[in-house]
Amino acid sequence: MNLLEVVLVAAVIAIFSLASILLHYEALRALSYALPRLSVRPRQKALFVVCSALVAHLLEVVLFAIAFWCFFEFDTPASGGSVTFATALYISVESYTSLGTASGFPVGLMRLLAGVEAVVGLILIGWTASYTYLVMREFWPDGGPRA
Repeated sequence: MNLLEVVLVAAVIAIFSLASILLHYEALRALSYALPRLSVRPRQKALFVVCSALVAHLLEVVLFAIAFWCFFEFDTPASGGSVTFATALYISVESYTSLGTASGFPVGLMRLLAGVEAVVGLILIGWTASYTYLVMREFWPDGGPRA
């Protein structure tokens, strides 16, 4: 792997990482806007947040799966041949959640992508947990004292 390939891979990884972070930011921002305007019970607002966050995470996994699939298609000597999008999606889920069962171990250029996706996934999952806590504190009737 030469320097140009490394720079190209780093650029692609940066683009997909930034796209995932921006998608998550916009999802949480939209939730913050929509929650006070929803005409449902407070506890249902918490459920709405969890379901919406799950959709955002799934979209982020799909974004990274596209990157994996592209790397598999264009880096066939390292990956050993063509791979289906479903396989790329599974590897993306494993990486994003840091599950790492190694059933679809990335090789070649995908190893760097898998590592970065794990870090991005950890941060975004933590962000969702923090946001969900704040929503539960605000809208859950038995959530305890409010600041």
